[in-house]
Parts: sequence; C-alpha cells; structure tokens
Amino acid sequence: MKRAFLFCCVMSCMMMSCVKNTQQLEDIKSGDLLFVSVPADYELLDSTKQVGIDSTKEMNYIHAAILDVDERGEIWISDATLRHGVAHRPTDEFLKDYTLKDGSLPRFEVMRLKDNSKIDKYMNNVKKYIGEQYDTDFLMNNGKHYCTELIYDAYADEEGHVFDLKTVDFRDAHGNIPMLWIQLFQKINIPLPDGMPGIMPQQMYDEGKLRKVNVKFP
Repeated sequence: MKRAFLFCCVMSCMMMSCVKNTQQLEDIKSGDLLFVSVPADYELLDSTKQVGIDSTKEMNYIHAAILDVDERGEIWISDATLRHGVAHRPTDEFLKDYTLKDGSLPRFEVMRLKDNSKIDKYMNNVKKYIGEQYDTDFLMNNGKHYCTELIYDAYADEEGHVFDLKTVDFRDAHGNIPMLWIQLFQKINIPLPDGMPGIMPQQMYDEGKLRKVNVKFP
C-alpha cells in the first residue's frame, strides 16, 4: 500500500510537471506583437543611471513590433523606427538596435490577439507599408508610420480597426512624461507630439485585446 501511494505521488508530480512544461512551450506565430519596455526612469543620455533591467521598477513601453515566422521557422521583425523607417528585418538586427547602453537588453513581451482569426489578412496589410518613412510628425494618414501607428493601420479590414484610436500620450501612470521621451525628441529636434489622435505602445498593450504568449524572446 505504501509503495502504491508513493508511486501515485510520483506519477502525479510527473503529470503536473508535464502540464507546466506544456503551458510554457508556446510557439511564436506570425502576427504576434513584440512589446519593448525599459524602466520609467531610464535615460537615453546618461549611461551611469541604468545598468541592466530591474524588473521591480515601474516599466515604460517604448516600442511595439510585428513578428513574422518564415517557412524555415526563422523570426523576422516588421516595425517602424527612426533608423530604418518601416522595415522587415532579421531579429539579430533588431536586437542590435535595441541593445541598451550597458550591453543588456530591454524587457520583451510577446502578445497575441485574443481573436487571431484574421491574422493572415493583417500580415498581408503589413507588406503594403514596408519602405515608408518613420512618422516623426505623429500624424495619422500622412503616408508615414510610427511603431504602433503601423500596427493600428495593418490590423484592420473592411469592418474596421482591431485597436481603438486614442490620443497620443507619453505620460506614465503618475501623469509624468518619462525623461527618455523628452530626451528622444530633443535629440531629433522636434516638439514632443503629445495630445494628437493616435495610439502609443502602453495604450495598445492595455486595451484588453491581447494575451501574453508564454515564450522566451529572444
């Protein structure tokens, strides 16, 4: 009886372990969204302020990109950046661009639409925008795109957009504009485009139309 009890306990633990591992073994799919975040107090121009990512700090979402898996299983990035405009590029190039001052990486989160039934349509839409300039004006419908504007326009069909248009807002949960944004727009010498129609990474993340994918990236 004692041996039977121990056997049942061992088998139960093994089954629980298998279930846990199964939950962790999700694959990245084309159309998944990659959100990039750094601590809210991160500064572009001060390499002594931040070393690595402290997950206990409040995070600030600074970028969102579209993941694309090719027939060989390799992951590509479609996104809009100041350096490349709207581009479809290898993951290694993306990671190089987003390596922090101290050589570490920001925090990445892979998210997927809760209703993913039209993702092939959305991925075809993305192709139409490749090669466009980055939208430093942060204006809608001007033939250029910033990161989440690209996702907003691509994830749409004849029935409308998946995500809701909001107001461009760089403020954190406390109503403050993180120094990173202030320094970024000073660096490119344009006024911080706050308050116009649009959508930012934090707003898209919080909208409730995405679920987290249990996968490690990179």
